[in-house]
Amino acid sequence: MENRYKPGWQRKSSQENSFSNHQGKQPAEKGAPQNSEHKTFQNFRDLKIWQLGKEIVVEVYKITRTLPDEEFHGLTAQMRKTAVSIPCHISEGYSRKTASDYPQRLMAAAGACAELETQIEIAVELNCLKSTICEALMEKTDYETRMLYKLIGKLSENDGRHPDSAGSPRNETNRQTSALVL
Repeated sequence: MENRYKPGWQRKSSQENSFSNHQGKQPAEKGAPQNSEHKTFQNFRDLKIWQLGKEIVVEVYKITRTLPDEEFHGLTAQMRKTAVSIPCHISEGYSRKTASDYPQRLMAAAGACAELETQIEIAVELNCLKSTICEALMEKTDYETRMLYKLIGKLSENDGRHPDSAGSPRNETNRQTSALVL
C-alpha cells in the first residue's frame, strides 16, 4: 500500500522528536533558512505545542493500559478521547488559519488539558493509578496548557494572524510567537 502522507511524518525512532529533544536547537535542514525568525512553518507538525500534545496522547495510552478492565468504557475511554483531542484541536485550528478559528481551537485544546488533569486526579483518588506514575504526565499537561495560553496571548497581540501568515510584518510579536512554535 502506498504511503499517502508527506515524507517525514513518522518518527524514525522513539528517541527522535521527543519533548526533551525539542528544548535545544535542531540541526538545520539542507536549504532551510539559518535564522529562526525567518523560518516558515510547513504545517502543524512544526508546532512544539502539537508535538507535546501528541506525546501526551502516547503517555495516556500507556498509563491507561494499567487501569482495571471495568474502566475500559469509563475512565480509560474518556482519558484517551480527551488526550487525543489536544493535538487534534491544535492541528485543526492551525489548518484553518483564520483570525477567530485558530485561537478558539487553541482554547479548546487548553480546556482538554484541564479535563485530562481532572480525569487523572480522579483515577488516582480511586486508586486506579499511582500518583508517582502520573507526575510526569501532569507536568507535561500543565506545560502544554501554559504554552497554549501564551500562544493565544501572542496571537491576540498580533490580531490573530499566524506567525507565518503571508504578508504579515515580521515584528517582535511574530518573532516571539515563532519561538513558541518552533
